[in-house]
Amino acid sequence: MSVKKIAILFSGSGSNMEAIIRKVHGKKAGQNRIEVALLICNKKDAYGIKRAKNLGFETTIIEHSKYASRDDFD
Repeated sequence: MSVKKIAILFSGSGSNMEAIIRKVHGKKAGQNRIEVALLICNKKDAYGIKRAKNLGFETTIIEHSKYASRDDFD
């Protein structure tokens, strides 16, 4: 069995992020086990960061507002 690591990007309340974690983290998919390995948020005050912490996950924050343009951020 191999482990497939996934990242989740979010920017708001994190309800979809939480649903994804609850649905797939640590679960089997065929011959693979899914692991949520990275959470990234572009807003330092997003409520989803608190949701992630409550689930035992840290969030990497990359603020889009610290870049000259959205193209630079992307």
